[in-house]
Amino acid sequence: MKRPKLELLAQEDVQKIIDAAYDLLENFGVKVDNEEALKILAEGGAKVDFPEKTAYIPSAMVEKAVESAPSGFSVFDQESENPAVLEKDNVYFAPGSVALNIYDSETEKIRKPKIPDLVNITRLIETLENIHFQTGPILPEDIPEPIQDAYRFYLILLNSTKPIFGGAFTVEGLRVQRDMLAVLRGGEEELRLKPRAIFAANPTAPLMWGKVIAQNMIDSARSGIPVMLIPMPLPGGNAPVTLAGTLTEHTAENLSGIVITQLVNPRTPVLYGGGAIILDMRYGLSNIGAIETHLLGCGYNQIGKALGFPTASNIGQSDSKRVDSQSGIESGIGISLAALSGINLSRGPGMMSFANCQSLEKLAIDNNICGMALRLIRGIECNEETIALDVIKSAGRGAQGHLSSDHTMKWFRNEIFFPTDVIDRKAGKDGVKASSAFDRAKEEVNLRLSQSEPAPLPEDKVKELTSIIQSYATSKGVGKLPEI
Repeated sequence: MKRPKLELLAQEDVQKIIDAAYDLLENFGVKVDNEEALKILAEGGAKVDFPEKTAYIPSAMVEKAVESAPSGFSVFDQESENPAVLEKDNVYFAPGSVALNIYDSETEKIRKPKIPDLVNITRLIETLENIHFQTGPILPEDIPEPIQDAYRFYLILLNSTKPIFGGAFTVEGLRVQRDMLAVLRGGEEELRLKPRAIFAANPTAPLMWGKVIAQNMIDSARSGIPVMLIPMPLPGGNAPVTLAGTLTEHTAENLSGIVITQLVNPRTPVLYGGGAIILDMRYGLSNIGAIETHLLGCGYNQIGKALGFPTASNIGQSDSKRVDSQSGIESGIGISLAALSGINLSRGPGMMSFANCQSLEKLAIDNNICGMALRLIRGIECNEETIALDVIKSAGRGAQGHLSSDHTMKWFRNEIFFPTDVIDRKAGKDGVKASSAFDRAKEEVNLRLSQSEPAPLPEDKVKELTSIIQSYATSKGVGKLPEI
């Protein structure tokens, strides 16, 4: 069976971009505002200008790091089962993350989220069949800022069993997240063998690593926790306006992170990722739903695969301020292209308004788009049984000759994707106003939340997690944890 596959770049153009990225690292260098990372690079063979905090990485050093990193890895759920196998052209979806706002289901207006919103969206994601990872999709404003990243992660662990894409804004916050994961897994070695989470590392374009992000990348690599690299060069802003130029800068930024992770701990799992985004020169705004962002995301994937890495991209998001036709068009195109390209982990469902807002209803809609995309890449199975020559002959010429046949009963669920009722496939009634996709999604969200309860964690594990987060909060001057 042929799997449909999209490749936007000619192989010779992929190689040109990779060669140009190697040249950038060796002759332009990467700025690293982290003394430990600079020392690691210097000891590994880079030429380091410590006063300028810049490392010049020779091509041989990059090639060694590329060869060191695994070509795939797995991330597991809470029970150490159901692995997401991030390799080859396997496709998984995760919601967009760290939105500062939420789309209010009742008022249909954008507002600041609260802790109950995070709990609800986490529980909803737990029920969505085609959303495979949890993220921290929103940043509740009522979590004290000093413990924002760690406490958000704590709430996700209490309310979900799925694999997690995470990360932290502070060095201490990431270490607390790692400690909580180790508690649930049964120890650091068990966590290393069966990771539950991937941690993000975002360089700053062009070719810069901040102090905190570099340290988090180092700490993740030392712990054997998979790292997702997320460069976000902006065409016409901090990267060339040409897409090929942005791809070149993005490639160099990814490769610089790969070198650091492999120097710290060879064989550290790395997702070759990126946050595709473009600048609309008319309005001076960064867009995530533009067709060029999808082109970049697919290009990131093709280059990462050529280098031998599993891949990730922020794709399938929308710039719309409502859950409307625009959000469906932009997300539908992005999610479909991501699946056809074979991006291993696509982050985007639910996200809208310039990656600044999450919507539960949009998540419910996008869950169906993801299901359609997954069906699309399964393609058309052709063999003696599916070609069904004998079945056609035996059914005769009756109009409904196949409706209840054994062949139909065996194959129809495999051949046809059935969306939830968010996608309206029912017959319309004359004179009756049809409901909107948003209204149907709202109804489905309420039903899912009313019928779902997170699998309870063992009481002793909950106590350990709470002790860790309380100790961290106290160290940050937060005496009392927020109420859930």
